[in-house]
Amino acid sequence: MNTRNHTQALWAFPIVALATLVFASTSANAEVILSSNFDGVDKTDSSAPYTATNITWDTVNGIVLPVGELTFVDPTGGDVSGFYNKTADEIDVKYNMTGDGPWSTSISLVLDAGTSSIDLTSLDFNWRVTNNSGSDNSPNQKQDTWTVEIVGDSTGSLGTASIGPAPPGNPTQFRSIDLTGFSLTDTENYTLSLRIDGTGWGHNASLQDIELHGIASGPTADFNEDGVVDLIDVNLLTAEADLPTGLLVPLADAKFDLTGDDVVNSADLDQWLADAATINGFGSPYLKGDANLDVDVDVWAFDGTGDAQVLSSNLGTMSGMVWGDADFNGDGDVDVWAFDGSGDAQQLSSNLGATNDAAAGTAEAIYNALTGELSFDVGEGIGVIGVQAEGMKHGDVDSGSPLGTPGQNAGNVLAYFSASGLAGGLSNVGAVLPPGLTADEIAFGYTPLGGATTSAAVTVIVPEPSTVAMLLVVGLIGFVRWRREA
Repeated sequence: MNTRNHTQALWAFPIVALATLVFASTSANAEVILSSNFDGVDKTDSSAPYTATNITWDTVNGIVLPVGELTFVDPTGGDVSGFYNKTADEIDVKYNMTGDGPWSTSISLVLDAGTSSIDLTSLDFNWRVTNNSGSDNSPNQKQDTWTVEIVGDSTGSLGTASIGPAPPGNPTQFRSIDLTGFSLTDTENYTLSLRIDGTGWGHNASLQDIELHGIASGPTADFNEDGVVDLIDVNLLTAEADLPTGLLVPLADAKFDLTGDDVVNSADLDQWLADAATINGFGSPYLKGDANLDVDVDVWAFDGTGDAQVLSSNLGTMSGMVWGDADFNGDGDVDVWAFDGSGDAQQLSSNLGATNDAAAGTAEAIYNALTGELSFDVGEGIGVIGVQAEGMKHGDVDSGSPLGTPGQNAGNVLAYFSASGLAGGLSNVGAVLPPGLTADEIAFGYTPLGGATTSAAVTVIVPEPSTVAMLLVVGLIGFVRWRREA
């Protein structure tokens, strides 16, 4: 901030200086939220309401950049008379506060996406006493009072804070208005109004700079603000949007945008898992698959809250699911498998028993291009196995295979899940695919217990035609030739 004649002004008025020093000692953690020295400000507006334009905001922290202009009015009704435009880089308002009345101006304060709250601490500024031509004026027999009001667009006025009445001292004077107790949140937008009232002949005011101080805080993981970061909060987040798709953040839901990118998506879920674990005293993020947030991914609990139990009870529910229901990717359903590894059972399986060594696990998909039959050759340690291809024939799935009943059999996906490991060996699940596909048209992957999802090879076989089939083909060819010769 430009502290023009600041030392001289404080020396002349030790009471003001003492108040400023005491405030500084109680706001050591405050930062500049918004400031301008008004360098290059344009004061050529020639019609009411009079607006100073081309204002550069030198510091903007925690709020959206305000417009680069300030409009000055008489808050008791009417307009000021314009600007003297006598001195560059300050706003010399043309309005005799004794003969004409007070003036005020307003600044919009909108918290940005990365800020959940701002606790204001002070508004500091330098100003100059001018006469009715805009030149320096004697401060003798003059008094001024400066007032700040904060107004929310839904809650209304949060109150006012003032300094004065006091004699202005030298023509240039520093003021600091204590705003302790004023808190802005991301649930609404605000307006800060600055007003000056003055007495004494030829008492005009020219604003030379302005600096708003406060303590900005980022979004918190405690969405319901009950003082605890827990399952309720992550359920609220996963209910907010289809996180893999993402949702542009409306103002009322800005609290869910933990990463501050104006979108509520999977990155915010990852951020919550990390932040919540830190807040709750853990050294690493909560794991995908930990449905009850008990800091492990397990199969069974006597009360039914084991993570795999929760997933199994909700498996196949395609809407309305949240984290506590085992919707670990925040897409609203509880499913088994996706090729990118984001299926809910895949994520649980990959972290199951995460404190133990991950099982190696092997798997191969074998596809018969003539019949469309599909077999899985499953090794040890498999938790989730799945295949995706166009034209899946769900009615042909063999639920009696050693793999058991499919955990997901919809769309173009066929997948199996077992928290204790799928049955090993070769399993033919039936003619579930159309004939004639190539290996590139079949997506296949598996997730071993405690291991990462891995893409795996698809073997396409084209069996030799049988002897009977060959005889039929030869006979058909011969019959066609005989008909032609006849």
